[in-house]
Amino acid sequence: MRTSIIGNSLIATVLAFLAIGFSLPAAADGNSLGVSRQESAPAGEAVDIKEQLRQGIAAYDRGDYDEAFRVFRNVSVLGGSEAHYRLGLMYAQGHGTPQSLNRAAYWLKLAARQNHPGATEALSALKQPGMPG
Repeated sequence: MRTSIIGNSLIATVLAFLAIGFSLPAAADGNSLGVSRQESAPAGEAVDIKEQLRQGIAAYDRGDYDEAFRVFRNVSVLGGSEAHYRLGLMYAQGHGTPQSLNRAAYWLKLAARQNHPGATEALSALKQPGMPG
C-alpha cells in the first residue's frame, strides 16, 4: 500500500510541475527534451492545434526554423503526432535546434506509435549510414 501512495504522489507532483509550466530538466548537452508549457489561450478559448501546426509549417517553409521549432514543441505537449514527427525531422536535420539523432528518434518513435504516416520511414532513415545532418 505504501508503494502505491508514493507512486501516486510522484505522479501527482510531476503533473503539477507540468501544469504550472516547468519543463523537463536539461539534458547533458544543455537542451531540454523539447517539452515546454503550451502558451495559454485567453480564458474560455480552446487552443486551435491545427492552426498552430499551420503556423509552424509556414514558419518552417519560410526558413524561420527557430519559430517552427517553438511552435511544434508547444503543440507536441498536447500530443499531436504531426508535431512529434516534425520535431523528429528538425532534430535529425539540426533545424532550429542542435542536431541530435537520439532526440530525433525519440520524437519519431512517438509519432510512429500514433500511426503518423511518415514516422516509421523517417525513423528507418535515421538508422541508415550517411543520414544527412
